[in-house]
Amino acid sequence: MYSITEAGRRRLIEWSSEPTEPPSIKDDMMVKLYGLEHVDTAALRAEIAGRQDHHQRRLTLYERINDTVYRDMSPRDAQAIGRHLGLELGLAYEQAWIAWCTRALER
Repeated sequence: MYSITEAGRRRLIEWSSEPTEPPSIKDDMMVKLYGLEHVDTAALRAEIAGRQDHHQRRLTLYERINDTVYRDMSPRDAQAIGRHLGLELGLAYEQAWIAWCTRALER
């Protein structure tokens, strides 16, 4: 089993107070969308459908975790709350991708 040293704990606290940069989106599909009039739209539609399937599988997994691991979470358990907040962000991310893919495929 691993454990954090006291020096590691201090550094973690220091690091946690440092601001982080929001991640940037680096996705080749965005370039394809930007140049939509010049790409194979059937292939792009298939790619979007594949993305939708991918994100649906991940959402299903995250929902299962949410329903089993966090069903009886204590509102005072900081560790569980932190992990659940991360899971909630993952759920929202997957839901947003699925909704976007649905709209894109309807056009």
